[in-house]
Amino acid sequence: VGRFADWVQALDTAVDGLTRAGARLLVLDEFPYLAASSPELPSVLQALYDRRGPASGAPPFRIVLCGSAISAMSTLLSGDQALRGRAVIDMRVGPFSYRDAAVYWGADPEMAFLVDAVLGGAPGYKDIVGAPPAPGQFFDWLRRSVLNPSHALFTEPDYLLAEDPRIGDRSIYHAIWEAVASGATTPAQIGSLVGMDAKSLSYH
Repeated sequence: VGRFADWVQALDTAVDGLTRAGARLLVLDEFPYLAASSPELPSVLQALYDRRGPASGAPPFRIVLCGSAISAMSTLLSGDQALRGRAVIDMRVGPFSYRDAAVYWGADPEMAFLVDAVLGGAPGYKDIVGAPPAPGQFFDWLRRSVLNPSHALFTEPDYLLAEDPRIGDRSIYHAIWEAVASGATTPAQIGSLVGMDAKSLSYH
């Protein structure tokens, strides 16, 4: 279909193509990364909705915006943001419970509980670490995967922190993890090891 001068032209062309094909759905995945490099994109979508949305009489279509950066996605519809009032559904896909994880991983409940304790019920990690550990092999599995410096998951905590632009100083999070790894189980215990009041740690 050629090259586009801007997002306005690209999205208009996409919607025209969908309409001609009798399709009704346009999906923009990892939207926060698109918006980071093209900050005008939410306003372009707002204008597209206002021009060709339900009130325009144009053929109906739907746009789905997806993103794994939860902090960025949660602000799209807040306050005076361009897309405020245009969304029909704000759907958050949560992690599995450990029972759901047991079914998904094909593991017995005890092993699924341990895997969930490490990976938090995120189904996407199964593609990275493969099959669940065999009975009695959990700690060997940890050494081979999550705690292996050459494994992709070893740096996952830093990657997740980097997804939230509001986090400038990551050292406090590392200090909290170290406190938990040292046996701290309450906010007061964590605060005493980190050197902060427990109430100051509530956000983190």
